[in-house]
Amino acid sequence: MRVLANCEATRAMGATCASGHLRGARMYYESSHNPDWCPVTNSGVPIAVANFAGDTAIRRWAEESNTVVRRTEFDRGGHFAALEAPHLLSDDIRQFFSSLR
Repeated sequence: MRVLANCEATRAMGATCASGHLRGARMYYESSHNPDWCPVTNSGVPIAVANFAGDTAIRRWAEESNTVVRRTEFDRGGHFAALEAPHLLSDDIRQFFSSLR
């Protein structure tokens, strides 16, 4: 079971390690120079929000311009949930996508 958790963490962190930190930094740069850069129109695409312990709550921002269909609060994990609680994150992702079938 330990190997499975490590594989899940690796997969979940893959996109973030590749260039996710640059995308996050760009969002702050662009929005500070152009307030209209981030779209505020709701696309209608269903999304899920997972809040892990110790991380900043994003619910308010997520609900402003998205169709939030699932919210999960965790008492463990943190900002790097894929490393800190990979089984919680992967289970939540699976449950979200299985609900869309």
